[in-house]
Amino acid sequence: MKEFKLYIVVALLTTVTGCSRVPGSLNINGEDIACAAEQYEGSTDWAYDKRKDNFPARTWKCNKFVHDVLEETGAGAPSYGAWPIVAADWANPNYHIPGWKHMGCGVARQRGDVIAVKRTSDNASGHCAISVSDTLVMGASQYSVTRGTHGLGSDAAIRRYTGW
Repeated sequence: MKEFKLYIVVALLTTVTGCSRVPGSLNINGEDIACAAEQYEGSTDWAYDKRKDNFPARTWKCNKFVHDVLEETGAGAPSYGAWPIVAADWANPNYHIPGWKHMGCGVARQRGDVIAVKRTSDNASGHCAISVSDTLVMGASQYSVTRGTHGLGSDAAIRRYTGW
């Protein structure tokens, strides 16, 4: 019965999102990551005013959203122990992230890339999100997970999953 329910969930996800891969399966690729991110569009779980796991309310959670999606897909989510790496680390070409290649800025984006920019702020190191097209990303914003540009223009760094 448990396996039957899993097949139903996979069928529904495929129908609703157009994604045919199962999150957490072997041979993870960018399409898997993008599909997993897209399923959270509209979710308020990572909203600024909400608590999410060890992130208190009134904190930005873009890096937590990226981390959670990567964990869900099995792509591996870099962290400092209990805390996901921050947006500035994703953007930093000198910060080594196993399984992720820093592609630079202004190159063509692919679905599943992590797009990040370092910004100076009192309560954030920058912003990061997951690419769902060559121009749009899915990421945590103030009120919910949204699809858009998120201010991540041609100056944003692109990280591409290469596997472990």
